[in-house]
Amino acid sequence: MSRHRAVYSYPDIPILLFAKAPELGKVKTRLAKVLDELEILSLYEAMLSHALSLLDKNTLSELQLWISHGTNSDIRIFSALSSGPKINRQAAGDLGVKMGSAIKHVLSLKNSKGAIIIGADCPVMTLSYIEQALSQLQSGVPLVIGPAEDGGYVLIGVDDYYPEIFEGIHWGTKEVLNQTIRKAENAGIRYSCLDTLWDVDRPRDLERLSQLKPRFNWSR
Repeated sequence: MSRHRAVYSYPDIPILLFAKAPELGKVKTRLAKVLDELEILSLYEAMLSHALSLLDKNTLSELQLWISHGTNSDIRIFSALSSGPKINRQAAGDLGVKMGSAIKHVLSLKNSKGAIIIGADCPVMTLSYIEQALSQLQSGVPLVIGPAEDGGYVLIGVDDYYPEIFEGIHWGTKEVLNQTIRKAENAGIRYSCLDTLWDVDRPRDLERLSQLKPRFNWSR
């Protein structure tokens, strides 16, 4: 069960973990050149469990799970993985629509002053990294971005809903980060970028994953 807001360091800026249900053939399909579907599913489940383990007991902010294709079956899968966070269904539409809708929902709640969205596929993300984003939002930075090496981002945090940064983006391409920054600049939205991290999207990322210390465990 989620703990009371008062125990968190940043109680008004929840962390939204965006994820897909771990279903065969529906996750991390770009790794299909080097892994079969069962191996990909095993990897995704390991990354999802890692992200939940990192965040489930954190004292920074409330964790919320936002899942795509949120059927009752999906809800049961995520409930089995983690009994703590509130589970929400992502809106229909592209990633921008999904993120924008989640942010608008969070901001409609009493006392909410922003939100941070992360995915489950960045095994090098730390609580310290997330706290940097929370701290900057709390200090008045409207938009905080955690760049990814592949041209996307591993984290985005906002103090309000800015439709400009979620519309007209070529999601899933190396242009996502640059397009987001350009749209923020054109709209006059002040932003800050954290250190660049890598996520697991490409076959070459698997080699780095195998070299992580402590070891990242998954069954191949």
